[in-house]
Amino acid sequence: MTFNKTLKRALAGALLLTAGILPAVAQHTFSNQQQLATQAGAPGAGPMTGAGTQSGKIFGQTYATVGQVNSQQAQIVYYRDASAGAGRSAAADVYVDGDLQTALLPGGYSIFCVKPGEHTLGAYIHDAPLYKGKTTGGSRAELKGGMTYFVKVAPVGSNGAPVVVLRNEAETQLQGMRAQMHVLSRASAVQACDYPSVPVV
Repeated sequence: MTFNKTLKRALAGALLLTAGILPAVAQHTFSNQQQLATQAGAPGAGPMTGAGTQSGKIFGQTYATVGQVNSQQAQIVYYRDASAGAGRSAAADVYVDGDLQTALLPGGYSIFCVKPGEHTLGAYIHDAPLYKGKTTGGSRAELKGGMTYFVKVAPVGSNGAPVVVLRNEAETQLQGMRAQMHVLSRASAVQACDYPSVPVV
């Protein structure tokens, strides 16, 4: 990689940190919101949230069925399959309430939780230099406590709105996908997921 390319990437990263001064204004709601709520999986310990990072690691663990979160949280499984296109070189920047959560490469997923209530979600491929997720706010939805929502990155050229997927279909698509680990979450609304312990019988 040439010095100019390295410098451009460093500058793009610096812009990503400083470009989010404008408040997020949600412009649209999920088009298929009636399918958004899906029944959460069996209670128990679930996988780590996608908010963590490990130095030098792009992908983490392979997807495993998520557990049910407590009623004070809504859980989101955001993933990117090959249908989103754009190859491995272009990440899809995922925003929660106008803040960067992660940057998904094809075959990557992020699991995170938020407080129940209205939130905005969106994912944008080739996001720089406008960083639409910070300025347009994404798609708005009312997320319910104790529920798990499966959404995937829309194809290139879309408006960034997440594609809502039913749990069975999503978990089939998620097989073999790996947790995205290389970006530190800057989303202040995101919390570590709290999975209630299963009583021992």
